[in-house]
Amino acid sequence: SNLAEYGRGGGACIEGGIDSGNERVFFDVLRSFIADNDAEVGGGLWTAFGVLPSMDYTRVRLNRAQASAGGLYSETNSGCLYVNSTFADNQAAITLPGSGGGVAILNQGFQDVADEFINCLFVRNTGAFTGGGAWVEASAPTFQTCTFVGNEADFQGGGIYNSADAATGLFVNSCILEGNTGGSGGSAQIADASFASSNVSFSNWRGSGS
Repeated sequence: SNLAEYGRGGGACIEGGIDSGNERVFFDVLRSFIADNDAEVGGGLWTAFGVLPSMDYTRVRLNRAQASAGGLYSETNSGCLYVNSTFADNQAAITLPGSGGGVAILNQGFQDVADEFINCLFVRNTGAFTGGGAWVEASAPTFQTCTFVGNEADFQGGGIYNSADAATGLFVNSCILEGNTGGSGGSAQIADASFASSNVSFSNWRGSGS
């Protein structure tokens, strides 16, 4: 249990140098627990500017963010791979406006390769505004064979909220979205901002909204 009360990444904060032309940073997280941490942004893990994590069989749970990204915050990275991992019981926007209870993915719209989540579980995460399970902005990640269950947002997108603002949009393939709640804004499972689009294929959901 760690605390970065007015900072980034309660469990870990890793920043690369892509914005200044430096080398990218690669690291692996394998069979680990990132749990019960607190931060202003990225309660469990904060990565940005060319950090390329590979996460496998890892549990990110019970982390809290005062603003956005209860579990994981990923900004201006590309090609990050998250496989067979669980994002559970994380909370965003405890005291400040914010989104993305499980994960927040931002500003990857101009990257050649976007983040990818394969066979991951998003369960019981809460985002006080949008994106209980995942919040996507200016990015085009892929969720492949993932499950979103019991996530909650006060406004929209209990499962996923997509304000992608990227040419290709968000990709959701062969996923299950069930029992997520979206508050007063509806669209409980997947919600798109007015300028965004989600590409959904071979997926199933149950509950109110699309």
